[in-house]
Amino acid sequence: MRFIRILGAVVIVYGLSYIMYGLQQRLEMVGYRASTYVIELNLSIGVATLVIGIGLILAKEWARIACLAAVTVLLAEHLLFLVVTFMGGMNPTMQIVNVIIITLLFLVAWSKLTKSALKQHFR
Repeated sequence: MRFIRILGAVVIVYGLSYIMYGLQQRLEMVGYRASTYVIELNLSIGVATLVIGIGLILAKEWARIACLAAVTVLLAEHLLFLVVTFMGGMNPTMQIVNVIIITLLFLVAWSKLTKSALKQHFR
């Protein structure tokens, strides 16, 4: 049960980082002008992962399923962004860091949250 709460806290921090970055983009504090679509995407991801993290802390079954879906979609999204970054000739450092972080989160979530011994803690 402690693992679920720790994972929930990690997901909350991850979500807050998206929210902070989206707000920085909205306030034009990032050194470039981001499109409204990118800002809204970052804010939406942030809010969704924040809610999922809270659900994990409360050990809700919907949060377990949503976490697995979210990490899968986010991994695909960041891999796509990495390809676009390379093709656009931009500095890929931040995208590589994002891919590493979401890959680790993906591996932990899928290896732990799918085990029947851990599923019994969700309601």
